[in-house]
Amino acid sequence: MPLCCWPWKGSRKCGSLEAKDTPEASPEKQPAKKPPEIHVSEAPEYGNGNPRNKCALQPGHSLMDWIRLGNSGKDLAGTGGAYRPVTPAELASHDKPDSPWIAIKGNVYNITAYLDYHPGGPDEVMRGAGKDATQLFDQVHAWVNFESLLSKCLIGPLKQTDSLKSEDSDMLESLENSKRQQPPKFDWIQKLDSITLIFYTKSWCNPQCCVLLDSRKDISVKFSYDFRSFCFEITLEDVVHWPCTVAVNHETGKVEIYLRKETSKIWKSYGATNKSDVTEFSLNIGEDGLVCTVVDKWVINHNTSLVVLKCANDEYITYPIGYHSRIFSNVEDPLSRSYTPIPPCLVPEFKVDNWLPNYISFMVKKYEQGVVSTWLTSRTSGDTVTITRPLGSFSMQILQDVSQICLIAAGTGLTPMINIILFSLQRRNPRCTRLDLLFFNRSERDILWHDQLCMLAAKDDRFHLTNVLSDPSNMWTGNKGHINQSVLKNHFARILSEEADGPSSSFEECSSPSSKMIHDQYFTDSRKLCICVCGPSPFTQLTKTLVTGLGCDEEKLHCFIG
Repeated sequence: MPLCCWPWKGSRKCGSLEAKDTPEASPEKQPAKKPPEIHVSEAPEYGNGNPRNKCALQPGHSLMDWIRLGNSGKDLAGTGGAYRPVTPAELASHDKPDSPWIAIKGNVYNITAYLDYHPGGPDEVMRGAGKDATQLFDQVHAWVNFESLLSKCLIGPLKQTDSLKSEDSDMLESLENSKRQQPPKFDWIQKLDSITLIFYTKSWCNPQCCVLLDSRKDISVKFSYDFRSFCFEITLEDVVHWPCTVAVNHETGKVEIYLRKETSKIWKSYGATNKSDVTEFSLNIGEDGLVCTVVDKWVINHNTSLVVLKCANDEYITYPIGYHSRIFSNVEDPLSRSYTPIPPCLVPEFKVDNWLPNYISFMVKKYEQGVVSTWLTSRTSGDTVTITRPLGSFSMQILQDVSQICLIAAGTGLTPMINIILFSLQRRNPRCTRLDLLFFNRSERDILWHDQLCMLAAKDDRFHLTNVLSDPSNMWTGNKGHINQSVLKNHFARILSEEADGPSSSFEECSSPSSKMIHDQYFTDSRKLCICVCGPSPFTQLTKTLVTGLGCDEEKLHCFIG
């Protein structure tokens, strides 16, 4: 079977959608929608009685200026990129203009930087500072897409208070504390030339693991999951080689750390772990930066490279699936961008020589005006780069019971999808029966890892690749356009058509599927489905709106927002 280096007519795996990029559907050509009319009589009276009560903004504080500030890489949330839960008490302590936080629909935002950009003035937005302002927001600004507007200010979810009676609450808290203090269970096995340390965390908890060889025999192992962190300090019986290899089974929570013995012999025991050294600790991942050394840089296409790093102290880090790091441009002017680490290849045929398990590789697209991307892609071997520890909010629970997965990505939004693809095609229970990647790019040369994606599609008939280009060459015979409702409806309809009649059936009969058809037949409760979206923020927000508008339950949808 020939590799589908470029899509051709009649190809099943890169099937044609025949989606028309109509003026009504294209986000670039769609006329601006007016917000719903707000009736003063229904809104709470304050100020001069105008529920929006706009005021004149200072020069340089327009909506476009706010968007530019959000894209500058500055840490508007004030957390160093960390995503963490916020208690009501902590939220209440941030009710002053010097550091106001606000909660809207379950999430907490640091609005310090936004005060001077608010059309109603700082005093108006401060009415919701230090508390859950969802009701106030819905009364005045229900039409505003606050998730997009404040995406760079997001701190994390607001913890819910317990409404149980005090004695029940105390008992519940005691049980939670008891459960929280239990570290992962430990075991070990050995061969003549190796030893494997085994830790049992928790099924589907998506753990982060950090391993550091303090000396040739002393090893430190740290785990972080479910907002808890544990540290094991172990003295091995004899010396070992470095680096180690770490394997994580996300379904069971089993973590295996494989170490090669320096001398081939059977040990009497693994060594010793002092019980007092198995501790729960607070891992402030937002401030705990890692200094890394550039190992190499590989060109992927005309504007994208794979930058390979390793921790300067030789620490081995596993990234939870869907997590990223923020990479800082330099120490003096610490602008940063979020990048998701990826493996060096998607299929074994593209295996990289001289790859070590403690390497970390990031796919970096260079933008002409991008300070961080330009700086990072200009680094050479031996240069130092500072990154954060793994950050993110992706929960493996969304994948736990699904058998079908649809990934929608644009450009380097492919990166968090790669580990989801690899995990989903390898998992056992339940087995993934179909995995679709709807991949948007500008032109043929912008498609990242195209040969590897096509090879994976050729090797595994569960994986289906559909490329959509907005500005292809005249030789392109595949799908054209931008993300819009027509493209999504046709994509979902093609899946339904293939399920009903097989991959060889004509797709023309579903060329104009109705929204009701997609809602009733694709987004059904019986379909164990998950949809993940990643790309530039406008792409992600628009796709979320379109997908939920077609009937997708938000519990089945995860949007990666850097």
